Order: sequence, then C-alpha cells, then structure tokens
Amino acid sequence: MALVGAVTVLTGSLLPVIVNDLTLRPAQAGLLVSASAIGYILAATLAGALGDSWGYHRVWLAGIATGFLALIGVSLAPSFGWLLPAIAALGLVGGFCDASLGALLGRMFQGRSGSALNQVFLFVGVGATITPFAIGLALQQGVPWRWQYAAVAVLALITGLLVSTVRVEHSGNASPRGQRSPSVRKLLASPVILASVLTMLLYTGAEGSIFSWVAYYLTVARDLAAAIASMGVAVFWVGIVAGRIVCGRLIERIGYRPIIVGGGMAGALGIALLLLLPGQLLPWAGILLAGLAFGGIYPTILATAMQPQATPREHAGAVTGIICTGGGIGKIAMPWLVGETIEGVSLPLGIGLVIGMSLLMAIVYLRGTQSHKAQSAAR
Repeated sequence: MALVGAVTVLTGSLLPVIVNDLTLRPAQAGLLVSASAIGYILAATLAGALGDSWGYHRVWLAGIATGFLALIGVSLAPSFGWLLPAIAALGLVGGFCDASLGALLGRMFQGRSGSALNQVFLFVGVGATITPFAIGLALQQGVPWRWQYAAVAVLALITGLLVSTVRVEHSGNASPRGQRSPSVRKLLASPVILASVLTMLLYTGAEGSIFSWVAYYLTVARDLAAAIASMGVAVFWVGIVAGRIVCGRLIERIGYRPIIVGGGMAGALGIALLLLLPGQLLPWAGILLAGLAFGGIYPTILATAMQPQATPREHAGAVTGIICTGGGIGKIAMPWLVGETIEGVSLPLGIGLVIGMSLLMAIVYLRGTQSHKAQSAAR
C-alpha cells in the first residue's frame, strides 16, 4: 500500500516539471490529472467482481504489474500523446489494489476487519508522505522526472515479487448450503451499503479537495511562499497516518460509528480552524486536526460494508469495488466543485465547502447505519 500512496502523489508532485519539460498547456495538465482518476474508477469497478471469481490476490498482483508497466511507459513517453494513456494506466494501480485488498482483508479478518484495514491502509499515508520529500530532494540534485518514474517502477517490481511470495487461500464464494445469497443489486439497496457508497464519495471529495487546494489557500490567503505552502499536504498526510495508527488500536473497542461520525465532525472543525485562525502559523493546527480526524474514515467505511451481516462473503469484492468507485467519483467531482466556487464566488467559501462535505458525510453514515440496525432488529 505504500506503493499506492507513492503513485497517488507522484504525478501531482512532478506536474510542474512535466508541464515545463513538455511545454504543456494548462488544459493538457488538467487532462493528466483526470486521466489518472478515470483509470482508478475503471479499475475499482472491475477489480472487486474479478476478485470474487478470480481471486483477490491475483487482482492485487495484476494491479502491481500494471503499475510497473505504466511507470515504465511514463518514463519513456516522448510526447503528451503517449504520456496521457500511460498516466491513465497508472491510475489503475490504486483502483485494483484498494478494491482487491479491501475485500481480501475484509474476508480474512471478519470480526476485526476495521483494525486490519486501518493498520494496512496507514501505509498509503506513509508512501504519500515520503514521496513528495524524496521528489523534492531528487529535483534539487537535478534528477530528471523520467528517472524518478523509473525509480518507482523498480519499487513496483520489488513489491510485486514480494507479494507473489504471499500465499493466500481463495476458499471459494459459494453460499453456505441451504442459504441463498442476495444479489449485488439487492445489497446496494440496503441502507448500510448505500450509506457506505455515499459516505466514501463525500469523504474522498473532502480529502481530495484538501489535497488539491490547501497549498493554494495558504499561498493566497496566508501569503506563504509556495515551497512552504506545499508542505500543507504533507502535514495533512502525517495526520492521516497518525489517525490510522490510533484507529487501528481503538476501533474494535469503540466501534465504527464514532470513528466516521466523530471524524467527520472533527474534520469539519479542523477546516473551520484553517479558515478562522489568524496568522501564518496557527492555521497549520487545523490542517493537522483534519488529517487526524480523517485518518480512520476510509478503511472504516470498507470495514463497515465487509461486516458479515452487511455483505455475504461471495460478494465482498463486488461491493468493495463499487464503494471504491464512489470514492473515485468523489475525487474528481468535489475538488472541481471547490475550484468552481473559488473562481466564481470566493476562496474562503470554496474551502468552506469541505466543512459541508465532512458534516454531510457524518450524517449520511449515521442515518444509514441506524436504518440498517432498525431493519435487522425488525427481522
């Protein structure tokens, strides 16, 4: 998952250098970001269902292999026309790995999947935190951006070789004898699964908006130098890593609802502090608080859907894939909405939309899980 984190921030961190080297227009740079997100959505949609029939470990390996080939393709791309499909293929990595590994862990650790998912997915944050620092150091030493993609390709190759040595039993997807499993379509109509999809969309929308706009906000509204303002994303990722460590230890004691509902409310408070605290130093506390609050939400949403009473084992991959697809849509739509609001209305209001996403996320999850509990009690 550290590889997924590295790939997630790799293109964004190197985008200014790529734009300058290939003399790309702003619209072309935007297409690179969108292509990666579309690749994620496509892979997440396919990966879960493929994992249910083919095996999650194989899909996980396929995602890493795709990443290796895509990274080599990016490093060799001579022009924008070749770079765009390679970046789109690179987006497949996160979709394949998130959906397959989420379902795999949900099935392997039923009853404590929340802890397992938080502990594994914290390495996404580790990769995403370290990578920008490594890129900055490499650029200072004059290392070309293509070589940096090639270096991550080597990391992908090593990761793939290690993952290939892991033996995971794929025990089959048949329902227990005498029981008929509901279809995926019926599962999506259940309150807890629908709430998980919508909560994931709102969460990734809020998270992606912070990634996309916090440095811009610190530069424009707080008059910080771009090099310093860009560290806002790293501070947010540090908070996410710390939050997942804490949630991994506490989740089986306190339950899932406090992490998502409380995390959404605390995340909204963090963004409010970012907007309201004066000066150039104090707002960083809001960014860190938002990261801490958001840390456990993504894996806990997956764990919610992977509970045996919510999703039968044979549909774990399909449901996880659909939830991750909702997350991919949120990553595209919500940062765009924030940007349109910043351009059309004001910068504070655009950033303030993240507060609304965070609070709405908490409400949707709370209502969905309450309805599911009431329906289960009625049966």
